[in-house]
Amino acid sequence: MKKEEKTLHELFDFSIVLKGIHALIEIISGTSIFLVSSSLIFKFVNAISFGELTEQPIDSMSQYLLNLTHSFSGGTKQFVALYLLSHGIINLIIIIELFRKKIWAYYASFIVLTVFSIYQIYRYIYNPNIFLILLTILDVVTMWLIWREYKRIKNSY
Repeated sequence: MKKEEKTLHELFDFSIVLKGIHALIEIISGTSIFLVSSSLIFKFVNAISFGELTEQPIDSMSQYLLNLTHSFSGGTKQFVALYLLSHGIINLIIIIELFRKKIWAYYASFIVLTVFSIYQIYRYIYNPNIFLILLTILDVVTMWLIWREYKRIKNSY
């Protein structure tokens, strides 16, 4: 394997590990949201945001989180939990299969990452958030690395 190919393969592995960690965080978060009451979620966010808001009352991230959790009704809570769980579980399954070098996982990852990236861009248009941009950039870079890895695997058969 050439040095450039080896570096890209290592970047592929690293990006997949990052996506795996992200998927596990989403699964844990989605499960937690299902199991914890809305008022407890609000109290938790309020507690972690209090210090930041005391220092900078106009801190947009803390204010955003407080506003989000304050309007955390049953339907919204269920949507967020289901979104996180589905996104996390789907990504984790694909990631495991990518490490196992299953060809179908490469195709599935393109479809899933494209759909989630489009949805993240859609969400960003209506609710600008730097996290959505960073997540979309990571998804696009990961798709490129997956494509490169797919070509490498396909050529080795």
